[in-house]
Amino acid sequence: DSIATAPSIEAPASYVFETVAYGGNRTVILQITNTGTQPLQFTGAAPVQFISGQEHFAVDGFDTADLCVAQSRNLSIVYTPQSTGPHSGILRITTNDPSAATLYIAIQGTSVFKAGDMDHDGKVNLNDAACLSRCWLETCGMSDLLTVAENWLN
Repeated sequence: DSIATAPSIEAPASYVFETVAYGGNRTVILQITNTGTQPLQFTGAAPVQFISGQEHFAVDGFDTADLCVAQSRNLSIVYTPQSTGPHSGILRITTNDPSAATLYIAIQGTSVFKAGDMDHDGKVNLNDAACLSRCWLETCGMSDLLTVAENWLN
């Protein structure tokens, strides 16, 4: 009797990022492991890439050298939302694993405006105070910038 030998990729099926402020980013490290009995090879011209959600998610420099038996490698994924709201992407990994030659990892994240970002440019600065001042003047009739700033900060 011969024992079948083959590489076997193990990776998370999905990942959900914590909420990210618009204009910011967050990085997560996922682990890819070869649980098989032969070296795991990453195959194809682009073996590790997002096939959807590329405008929000990216792989940050994954080494596609063969993965020896029982070896793991970190896969760094960066979430840089280009808009607010929920975002999703699919990361595709192609290997010589006969039972999972193509592996898909679902990635999700949500982006919100930063607190105090009144003009929604991804930054909190004096432009926001001016925007807030205009808003207060239009809706509340207040024109005293000190009163507006105190209300904004409290």
